[in-house]
Amino acid sequence: MTRVNVPIEMNEDLYDKMQELCEELGLDMDTAIGIFAQKMVNEEGMPFEVTEKDLPTPSGGQND
Repeated sequence: MTRVNVPIEMNEDLYDKMQELCEELGLDMDTAIGIFAQKMVNEEGMPFEVTEKDLPTPSGGQND
């Protein structure tokens, strides 16, 4: 299957925390994001509840 490059932007602190968590889980970020994408397609929607605290802040970062 052909792969595509999907550049994303996120808050640096969020990136660092995700990178650390992925390492703890034995994943790289590409794999983690791929798992999320597959799960979203499988469930035909978000695979978890999204609350207001999960939404990006106006400055583009995530809420803590």
